[in-house]
Amino acid sequence: MDDIFYDEMRKSIECLEKIEKQLTLLEQNPNDPDIVNSLHNHMKNIANTSSFWGLSRLTDITQSIKNILHGFCDNRLEIKAEYISTIIESIRQVRFLFETAHETGDEPEGNENALLAQLETVLTNQMQGATTKKQTPAFRTPSLTIK
Repeated sequence: MDDIFYDEMRKSIECLEKIEKQLTLLEQNPNDPDIVNSLHNHMKNIANTSSFWGLSRLTDITQSIKNILHGFCDNRLEIKAEYISTIIESIRQVRFLFETAHETGDEPEGNENALLAQLETVLTNQMQGATTKKQTPAFRTPSLTIK
C-alpha cells in the first residue's frame, strides 16, 4: 500500500505542475473555457486524492481551490488577476504539503487558516456575484429533452 500512496503523491505533484502552467495561460487568456475546465478537472483529481488518503489539510485547500475554479467554469465568479494570484499562492502550499507527504508519508504539523480565509474571501465574492452575474457557462452539461 505504501508504494501506491507514494505513487499517488508523485502523480499529484506532476498534476500540480500542469496546473501551474495552465494558471499562467489563464492569466493571458481569461476567457478560454478549455483552460478553465482543464484546471477544474485537474484540481478535482487532486482534491479526491487528498480526501482518499485522509490528508485533511490538503483536502481543505484543494476543495476550496476546486470550488473557486468551478465558479470560473459556470461564470459565477469573474476571473480576476487577484483570484489567480490567490490560487497560485495556494498551489505553492499544496505542492509543499504533497512533497512532504511524499517524503514522510504524512502531512507536516501546522495549519493553513490564513490561506483558507483568503480562499473563503474569494468564494464569498463568488456567492455575492452569483445573483447578479448571469452568463453562459464556460462548460455545458448535456441537456435532456423530455417528450
